[in-house]
Amino acid sequence: MMEIIVLGFLAGLVFEFIDSFLGGGYGTTLTPLFLMMGYELSQIVPMILFSEILTGLIGGGIFHKKYGNVDKEAIKMVAPFAIIGTSLALVVSINVSKFVLNVYIGLLVFVLGITMFLKYIKSRNGERQSGPPHKARLPIIGSFIGFNKALSGGGFGPVLVGGLSWSGYDPKKCVGTTTLTEGIVCVVAFFGYWYLNGLSSINWNLTIPLVTGALMATLPAAYATHKMPKKTLGIMVSFTIITLGAWLLIKTLF
Repeated sequence: MMEIIVLGFLAGLVFEFIDSFLGGGYGTTLTPLFLMMGYELSQIVPMILFSEILTGLIGGGIFHKKYGNVDKEAIKMVAPFAIIGTSLALVVSINVSKFVLNVYIGLLVFVLGITMFLKYIKSRNGERQSGPPHKARLPIIGSFIGFNKALSGGGFGPVLVGGLSWSGYDPKKCVGTTTLTEGIVCVVAFFGYWYLNGLSSINWNLTIPLVTGALMATLPAAYATHKMPKKTLGIMVSFTIITLGAWLLIKTLF
């Protein structure tokens, strides 16, 4: 029992710091980790969703917002379509091949990461984006990330951070906006799972320390994002996205 509590706390603390600091990796990392430990996907997904409701709303809605890392207009463009994608995933999840979805997600994340890296490696610190953001891309991105989040528990952050960067948003706002949007969307996904499947499969002995560790990481991660130079943060985020995409592809294909 004590090993589970310590593992949950450390996993939440470490991976939520990475997620809130760089904009992705929490569900994408924890899902395969818990699968390797013998947990079922039906146990893992609602546990991660519940955790990210709290970390997303607190980390994004309070701390990232406090440091100016959130773009409200982008959330308005993404969140409604992400909720639609989430609802669709809850209905059709049994008919979707997880292998095909993971390969597609891995390729998309990998390409977005490379595109983002090439963009920021050529930029200068403090350089403003050229022209206004391409908001028309956000509904498509939102629908996709919501679908994947409800289906697998991960893949939300890397795709949205990469998609926001591709659409011309500041890297700091990409991170904070993603954190808050994820919290909003996870509310719908979690209660959808509750309605369809109940919550008896959730291991609360693991969930509670996981959430506790994750919550403790939200403030320092938001502060670190605020202080990091734009170019440095953009390159770090892009490397994170490339790594997650490559890891998902390798794990799926091999």
